[in-house]
Amino acid sequence: MLTTPLLMSGGMPLLGHLPEIRRATLPFFMRAMRTGPAVYYKFGPFASVAITDPDAIKALLVERHDDFEKGAFTAGLEPLIGRGLLTADREMNKRQRKLVAPAFHHQR
Repeated sequence: MLTTPLLMSGGMPLLGHLPEIRRATLPFFMRAMRTGPAVYYKFGPFASVAITDPDAIKALLVERHDDFEKGAFTAGLEPLIGRGLLTADREMNKRQRKLVAPAFHHQR
């Protein structure tokens, strides 16, 4: 079940939580997990949400993926990593997901 994100404590004006993420990435996200199942934080000028609950992650990535659009941060990655599963939107993302789906299903 997706919930309203809780506000992550800390952060700096303009930079948000970026200095803490750069300094100690794993501890930052471990703290996010302790904060709640969905946590709002600032990644520099970008508003971000970390989903830490497994059921919410499944709902987001599998059951309701068509309800969400990729943001400016993800679009900004396209020149660096190309157009693929992570950066594609809507129909192209659907095609990419179908291509990789067999890798995630164990055949008996």
